[in-house]
Amino acid sequence: MKVKMLSIQLIAVVLLMGEASISCLQAEEIPIEKRVAVLESKVLYLEQQINDLKAQIGNMAERKTSPNNPTHRGIWKNQANWRYELKKGMTKQEVLALMGEPDKVDVYSLIGDKWHYGYPSGGTISFSASGYVDMWSEPSPDEFK
Repeated sequence: MKVKMLSIQLIAVVLLMGEASISCLQAEEIPIEKRVAVLESKVLYLEQQINDLKAQIGNMAERKTSPNNPTHRGIWKNQANWRYELKKGMTKQEVLALMGEPDKVDVYSLIGDKWHYGYPSGGTISFSASGYVDMWSEPSPDEFK
């Protein structure tokens, strides 16, 4: 009875792992020691995959929160965002994701909007009437401190 239960568990574990090649094997075909060894190696492999994913998530979180990151999102005071990330043709949503909320918005229905960051002495981003970045002026170097 115990062997049949192990066989069912092995098939269930293998099916969950997406490997149909072993799933059709019966308990009588593979010695229990070999099945345990296979499962142990798979567990080690999956644990390594989990650790790798955790490291990747940690790296992504660190990049998002590091003030030294040149593509740090949501911080208009990052000079690299103005010089290297901001592009003509970006949408308002993309600018919001990159720079964060503006301090002031001037709405001009015929020519487009102008967003101010660090108002009154900071930078501005001008949008065309269709809502895309047209031009900008980056804040003075004092604003980045």
